[in-house]
Amino acid sequence: MATFKEIITDYAAHTGLEPKVADKALRGVIEFIATRTAKGDKLRLPGLGTFEIKKRPARKGRNPQTGEAIKIKASAKLAFRPAATLAVAAAPAKKAKPAKEAAPAKAVKAKAEAKPKAAPKAKAEAKPKAEAKPKAAAKPAKAAATKAAAPKTKSAAPKKK
Repeated sequence: MATFKEIITDYAAHTGLEPKVADKALRGVIEFIATRTAKGDKLRLPGLGTFEIKKRPARKGRNPQTGEAIKIKASAKLAFRPAATLAVAAAPAKKAKPAKEAAPAKAVKAKAEAKPKAAPKAKAEAKPKAEAKPKAAAKPAKAAATKAAAPKTKSAAPKKK
């Protein structure tokens, strides 16, 4: 998210205004929107959207900690509804998400096609198992070495068997 100073700098560069003038212009627009909507006016800015105050009536609620019934006061909030041109400008970003979802479907097809290739990998795995047999032969040699050391503790060797 851009800071207000970054927005002013970018706006000044975009419009060709000096940064002080751009700052004054943007602050003036914000103040104008705030004062008009505070009066209760609905403010429509073509190409941008509509600003208006939405009022919420008083209602009953519950305290989530105690479960006790409480009264919630009436409130008002500033609402913004974007113009159709902004919605169209934001639409490509929304279309990009379904395109990402389509990519895993291609990956699933690729995996399905890769299954016949999995059989040769199993043969490749069989070769290391064959190589593992000499290592297994090395284990009895180690066991023989431990048996050679076992005569020192004759009573411990029979218990291990």
